[in-house]
Amino acid sequence: MGDTVAVAVSPARSRVREYWPLVAIVLVASAISIVVHLAIFPAYSWNRDEPVYLWQVAALRDGQIFTSGGGMPLFFQPWLSGISDGMFFSQYTLGWPLVLLTGDVVFGTAAAAIVFGTALAVVGTYFLTRELTADSRLALVAAALLTLSPLLVIQSGLYLGYLFSLGLGMLFGAAFLAGLRTARRWLLVASGVLLGYLFMTRP
Repeated sequence: MGDTVAVAVSPARSRVREYWPLVAIVLVASAISIVVHLAIFPAYSWNRDEPVYLWQVAALRDGQIFTSGGGMPLFFQPWLSGISDGMFFSQYTLGWPLVLLTGDVVFGTAAAAIVFGTALAVVGTYFLTRELTADSRLALVAAALLTLSPLLVIQSGLYLGYLFSLGLGMLFGAAFLAGLRTARRWLLVASGVLLGYLFMTRP
């Protein structure tokens, strides 16, 4: 019976031993995201795309995709929006706003999606590097380098979907290559879902 328990526990311990460094890196990246957002960009950045995304989130929360022009649509028009039949619509597709909305509904703030997008980029970097090189240590180095890069440090505090899109793209690549290598259909299906959502986020 003791041997049976050891066999059952061993794979779980092996998984923990294998992935705890990645979890630690993801936690560091998430902490960076929170600090940068609160300390450096508490009232948005110079990038005017941020309030556009949050405008879409507010509309979606009210069950709308288009918002009313108020009878005088040219008097005030949101940045990067168009007008059709007196209704405003954003140039951006709904992929990233839906993630922001999920963060707002589940955690009470859309900023939770920023942390999720940051973590996704780190995880995607790890798995794509590991799939390409078959080297878990090199994959950890790649994930750590991304975490400390100016790209992540700056973008992780903004209501922009670049890191989220980066993570989706790399996870798509990792799942697709792993599916081809192992002939596992579920990985190929997962890669298709990831690619589809990536197009819905950044067409």
